[in-house]
Amino acid sequence: MRVQQFHLNMKNQDFFNYYIHNKENSNSDDIARKKEFLTSAIMDGLTPLQRYCITEYHLNGVKQKDIAKKLGINSSTVSRHIAAATKKLKKATQFYIG
Repeated sequence: MRVQQFHLNMKNQDFFNYYIHNKENSNSDDIARKKEFLTSAIMDGLTPLQRYCITEYHLNGVKQKDIAKKLGINSSTVSRHIAAATKKLKKATQFYIG
């Protein structure tokens, strides 16, 4: 099994540095940085299929079988893309959640 890792780029490295040094501050600037980081993680850290499947499923409420039909792939493949994307996003966000 190939392990995929989330790679830091200059934008999200800046976020981590900011977050580590300002962890107790919770203001609108901090929230904006977190949103920017999460958007970056979705856009840069996921494959196009993972990004499509997770956004269709979670944000648009499309059923996995309908996503699979549209893409011409098996619904279990869609499920694997969603699971892989979720795992990557959890790993990327573990620094500021909980």
